[in-house]
Amino acid sequence: MPLPFACPHCGELTLVDDEFAGHSGPCIGCGRMIVVPRFASPRPAGPAGAAIPASAYPGMPQISPRRRFLFLTLIGVAATVALLALLTILFQPVLEYSRAGSQRRQCAANLRKIGVALMAYEDKYGTLPPAYVEDKDGNRMHSWRVLILPFFGPEEKALYGEYNMAEGWDSKQNMLVAAKMPAVYHCPADEHDETENENDTNYLVYVGKQSAFPGATSIHHRQISDDQRQTIYVFEAKDTAIGWTQPGDLQEGQQGFDIGTDIGGNHLRGINVLLSTGEVRFLRENVDPDDIRAMTTIDGNEPVPEY
Repeated sequence: MPLPFACPHCGELTLVDDEFAGHSGPCIGCGRMIVVPRFASPRPAGPAGAAIPASAYPGMPQISPRRRFLFLTLIGVAATVALLALLTILFQPVLEYSRAGSQRRQCAANLRKIGVALMAYEDKYGTLPPAYVEDKDGNRMHSWRVLILPFFGPEEKALYGEYNMAEGWDSKQNMLVAAKMPAVYHCPADEHDETENENDTNYLVYVGKQSAFPGATSIHHRQISDDQRQTIYVFEAKDTAIGWTQPGDLQEGQQGFDIGTDIGGNHLRGINVLLSTGEVRFLRENVDPDDIRAMTTIDGNEPVPEY
């Protein structure tokens, strides 16, 4: 049974079948959203109570099948858009959590590749790479990250061929190489903003007298007398401000070990670390900083809980 009503925005009179009572949709006159009323204005009854056809209302516009179809279509589109918006709101936390998990796994994969390259370097040269290479005057020239380039793959080996070991890391030629940072040195969770250098690395060793990377000297993994499953080679960190070719890392005496502040910061509730076994472990944010410091030594014999 048609329901007569006037658009509250433009005043256009319209008859809509009672099946649309309570539905919302655009006015066929002005296009603004309206709600079809649930009760029609009083109408006279025909013989024996029969309903008067809509045509009995003089001057009242009728809805053609085409307009009715358009009205239903617009209502359907509006409902679909509203449903998609609701689903986006409801599932946004799930999507963000899934993305964060994917980034954490990619970061761990980067560290495993670095671990394989470190072991390949050791197999060839008899020791791990030094944290940095010095010139005869004691100036730091190159990073361990440059030294292990040939052990990643053909592209990285070709990039190493472009690097001039006779010049410092910040020479003109070597800065051109620095602009081509391999993806393995970047954690995908660290989305550099415009104030940061996109060639800053997210992977650092700890340079200290008792660490696996004591400085310009180097060790063999057999010199590690501590539990190798609790000895850290490489940390991931956020906003390091250290270029990947730059001979800079975490420094003994200058470095704290609060996860999310001094180290880590790329992932929720913890940090990825590469162990001397080649394994990657995710340390939770509640790990004691003193325990992490103990995990950087190779022969400290410190009691470290099983993490």
